[in-house]
Amino acid sequence: MATTHVTKSLTVGRLLDQMGGILQLELVGGEGMLSREITSSEVSSPGLALAGFVERFPSNPVQV
Repeated sequence: MATTHVTKSLTVGRLLDQMGGILQLELVGGEGMLSREITSSEVSSPGLALAGFVERFPSNPVQV
């Protein structure tokens, strides 16, 4: 018997609703970005990008 996996897409709004208090997140990009879908689960250190090591990182990460 095949199993069916149902997953909801994670949007910026859902992340903010579900984890905003715990992570102490604050919306600064405007409400127009709340529907943006988060499609990658990769985590990176912004310090490396600020130091110039940018080739390793995708161009569309969510900034937290």
